[in-house]
Amino acid sequence: MSLDADLEQLWIAGYVHIPRIAETYSTIGQRVSESIQGMDSAFKTPGQDTSNMQRTEWSSLRTSIQYIVDQTCVNLLDTSDALLRVVDAYRESDLITAEELDKIDTIINNYPTSENDANYDPGAPVDLPPESPIPRPDDPRGIDIIPHTGDTYEEG
Repeated sequence: MSLDADLEQLWIAGYVHIPRIAETYSTIGQRVSESIQGMDSAFKTPGQDTSNMQRTEWSSLRTSIQYIVDQTCVNLLDTSDALLRVVDAYRESDLITAEELDKIDTIINNYPTSENDANYDPGAPVDLPPESPIPRPDDPRGIDIIPHTGDTYEEG
């Protein structure tokens, strides 16, 4: 499997699958939240008020479940967003790399060879710049250039 196929799968997961799962958790969270409406009648016993111990325990459990479900939904959406950012980063990096490779290909394809240049002479001297761009000793920036003579340089 190529990187391109892997990125496609990451995009599908981040754009389609994970948001659908997050939507399911969002729906569950809404249902848990709506369950508070039936709590009064569910925990009311004849002759008692609705502030009994079971109602309090259930309310605490319902709040915990709702938090967990809601947080799972948020985490899934964050994961989806992260996957999409990874795909975009790879795509952007690949575009930059492709541009650089195109430049190199242009240089390589335009380099004179016997196959693409009728005037190509493999024995011709290579054209080099006439002088090195290294600053000379009289450089106004004060850079001292020590010419290499093959001897080791000793300070002093």
